Amino acid sequence: MRRKALVAKCLLISLIFTSVPTQTYSADKIRSGAACKLNKQSVTYLKKTYICTKSGKKLIWRNERMKSAPKASQAPAPVGAKADSLNFKNPMIYNVKGNQLIRKSDSGDYFESDSRAQSAFNPIRIKAYQELNPSNMDKSHPNINFIYSISDSFPSFLVEHSKRELDEAASLWNSYFDRKVDVNVYLVTEKDREAIKTNSWLQRNLPNVFTRFEEKRERPFIAGGGGYWNGNTGWSGNIYLATASYFDHTYVNYEWPAIAKHEFVHLVQDYAFAKNGRVRGDESEWMAIQPQNFREGSANTIGYLTAFRNLGWSSDALDWLTWDRARNTSKWKSVGSIKEVRELISATDVGSPNEAFQQSYGVGALMYEWVIGTYGFAGYKKLLDNFPVATNFDQSVQRALGISKDTFYDRVSAYVYKEYSRVFS
Repeated sequence: MRRKALVAKCLLISLIFTSVPTQTYSADKIRSGAACKLNKQSVTYLKKTYICTKSGKKLIWRNERMKSAPKASQAPAPVGAKADSLNFKNPMIYNVKGNQLIRKSDSGDYFESDSRAQSAFNPIRIKAYQELNPSNMDKSHPNINFIYSISDSFPSFLVEHSKRELDEAASLWNSYFDRKVDVNVYLVTEKDREAIKTNSWLQRNLPNVFTRFEEKRERPFIAGGGGYWNGNTGWSGNIYLATASYFDHTYVNYEWPAIAKHEFVHLVQDYAFAKNGRVRGDESEWMAIQPQNFREGSANTIGYLTAFRNLGWSSDALDWLTWDRARNTSKWKSVGSIKEVRELISATDVGSPNEAFQQSYGVGALMYEWVIGTYGFAGYKKLLDNFPVATNFDQSVQRALGISKDTFYDRVSAYVYKEYSRVFS
């Protein structure tokens, strides 16, 4: 008996102090969701591997199977790459340190900055980034007032991060608003099914998202929605950010840092359309004025180029977006020539089939990077300025950029094809 007790004691010590990846351990309380004590401890019980994982302020066991992403071919880091470098085809892991986003490099360490010179990037991307991140930007936003509704289950570090991102978005856009606007912001998780039933907008959009979080069959993500409309209390902006209560920054969709700013762009797009009293008609009229690739693509352009803290990280994130969306829709449309890219752009004017919806985020982001890099942020805002009076998007393009929509699509196709070729090289 003394020998068995000694063996058990040694096993317990090895579980607490060893750095060997996986140990075998037997206990009735080892199951998914049960409390554990040592962060990142790995054990095997009944032929299943469990990891002690931080969830909010608690530590819980999580089945390793839920933590494993689908295996994909990972690109090696370039020869001679610096310690802070990251190949965008590898996992892109972010965290928050203090008030700043940090990123895990291929070396395994986290960094707060990027060592690449500006000359390493495309001039269009450099210009677009500079236009959206002016060094002299006023950090205040007196015309935009946020009203927060925050769930207790929403991860605490994401609360502060989301507020900072929305404050920065409001500062960028403040001068575009010609009146004071209240913006309702809802930060919720799958634990808020009952709470959102009193809000028809959230109830329309979130139950299916909550189910995906509950099923735990994919990387968690941040779902978002944004708009501006006339409700029971008058005109207001509305944004929701929804994520899993068990959000884990090491195992989450790679674009999560950009979602808050992406949704704020949707609020601006709606505000531009309605600020002079224009009422949204049927869906065909709406899409004629704001094509799918404009609405989602430009929200991604602005979200990605303002959310990742520096040009290098923003560029990597956009490259990942381009690569990921094109891979996922390769059986629908290929991008092997300028002609094929031109056809893809036209096909993403609308949100169906699903492949068009998906690629509107990727190809559209490159389209409006080109617009902002060529015509400046002012050129993009001129497009918005025409929404209250234009009958279609072609009119807005002609008045804002001085070219037809077809000419715009022809010209931007060369840039988009060049970026696809580089990303897939």
